[in-house]
Amino acid sequence: IAVVYFVVRSLVLGQVAKTDATTEPLSAVILSAPSLLAFYLRQSLFPLSIGPSYPLRAVHADVLTLANFWAPLLVVIVAAVLIAWAARQGPVQQIGAALFILPLLPTLNINAFAAEQLVHDRYLYLPLLGFLMIVVPSIVSLVQWLIHRDAPWTRLAGYGVAVVCCLLLGAQTVRYNTAWLDEVSLWAWAVKIDPTSQFNWAQYGNALTAADRPAEARAALDKSLVSLDASSTPNALINRAQIAIDEGRFNDAEADLNTVLAGQPENIQAYEQLAVAYQAAGRLNDAANILVAGRERVPYNYCSFTNNLAVIFYLGGAKDRALQELESIRSQAVDQPDPGCRAGVFHLGQLYLEQGRTLDGRAALEEYLALTRTMADDETQQFRASAQGLLSQ
Repeated sequence: IAVVYFVVRSLVLGQVAKTDATTEPLSAVILSAPSLLAFYLRQSLFPLSIGPSYPLRAVHADVLTLANFWAPLLVVIVAAVLIAWAARQGPVQQIGAALFILPLLPTLNINAFAAEQLVHDRYLYLPLLGFLMIVVPSIVSLVQWLIHRDAPWTRLAGYGVAVVCCLLLGAQTVRYNTAWLDEVSLWAWAVKIDPTSQFNWAQYGNALTAADRPAEARAALDKSLVSLDASSTPNALINRAQIAIDEGRFNDAEADLNTVLAGQPENIQAYEQLAVAYQAAGRLNDAANILVAGRERVPYNYCSFTNNLAVIFYLGGAKDRALQELESIRSQAVDQPDPGCRAGVFHLGQLYLEQGRTLDGRAALEEYLALTRTMADDETQQFRASAQGLLSQ
């Protein structure tokens, strides 16, 4: 079954596993194998520690310790001997050994995973069946042997052990379920299990930002951005910049957002938030310039950037330029479902009314309501309410 699985996986994906997530040397791949296998053996026996990720990192020759190499190696050797012995007991155990070992082999290629994501419980879904096929027959044989001894305590002992195992596993399941109540709970759990993970701290900070807990979010995001090498760094930087804007720390926000754009020059949110930071700091020319740069760099978001640019021109008193920009994108709003693009039609209607062009203004507002009839995002709903209010006057 495992061989068929690999063949099908290779046909579908074109490869058995990714090989470009990290670039550890072959020595690290080999030296990390015992700790990975020991982890999966522990989780198969009893998941005493369970979470979205774990504090297991690549092992290098210059940092071999009892905890990260020698103890796991001893565990793996003992387990290998026991599995080999069990496989000699019958075909069920032999199939179980293959089903346990073969699907785990690709997980030993640590270069297929992010540096902080070398192991996951989900990689045990299929191997766990094989593990049970090895272990359960041996346990059954032991229980049968005890029962045949006719000692009055043996049957009760067998049942007692089974009940205790079920209770412990059930309690762990109930306990871990609390981590999945919401995003904040999940990532709070994650940073307890693996407090050295920048990815976990970034996700925790992002969740706290969404939950409107800025002080805690800032602390978490600061921990996630120590070295700027986590896979979630751009989002963490953007969220930290948003907190900085709210707190009036515009230079800090500018620094974080420019860091994002240096690595991701097509990051739309970074352009938009940098414009917000400049606007809040009273630097309207800089806000306009960054939006123009965004239009040039990310042309598929041209319409939304132009709407924001028109707002900046309006705030700076250049209402004619604002009108010109909004009129230039009016036709695009029909074909683009982006709320930011269609908001340009609303702003155009407002500007027409302000200039005394009542018929044009009402027509634009009615067009906006028609375009956004099925849109449910908060900003669109606010604009729709404002448009309806203006039309009712």
